[in-house]
Amino acid sequence: VEIAEKYDNVYAIIGVHPDDSLSYTDEVEKELTNLAKSKKVIAIGEIGLDYRNSPKIKDTQKIVFVKQLELADKLGLPIVIHNRDSIGDCLSILKEHKDLLSHGGIVHCFSESYESYKEIKKLGLKIAFGGNLTFKNAVNGPKVATLCDIEDVVFETDCPYLTPVPHRGLFPNEPKYT
Repeated sequence: VEIAEKYDNVYAIIGVHPDDSLSYTDEVEKELTNLAKSKKVIAIGEIGLDYRNSPKIKDTQKIVFVKQLELADKLGLPIVIHNRDSIGDCLSILKEHKDLLSHGGIVHCFSESYESYKEIKKLGLKIAFGGNLTFKNAVNGPKVATLCDIEDVVFETDCPYLTPVPHRGLFPNEPKYT
């Protein structure tokens, strides 16, 4: 937020990543609420579930995901959702709490099925494609990219990771590669 306030064309997204969900406390939520008072804060994220990196804290991730959905709704901000190896639970939580999604948001780094995309669309959310769309092992993303409605798509850098082919391997990723 401090950096965003220094530059006209820079904005901030704030939140607690699912890998760090054990650190989410009432005090952290107060800090996020305070930070969100800045006009440069445009969303709450990356929030969601990550079962690949942090499978032992699934229950905590779910609780913190819902708390941050509630916070985003209370603050009137859209959400940026992180979903890794957790699409079933992610969609279940979003459907159960669809009343908290009125400010919109995106599912970042989308690589799920076309069916999942349709469910996300029904919830009024967008999907975001990053460099992983160009990877050799990308299956779902390229298929969804050819079938989805373009107005449902955001393109993202996801700096510093996920540099697209033919720049893959360069670190850090940069917006110019998008």
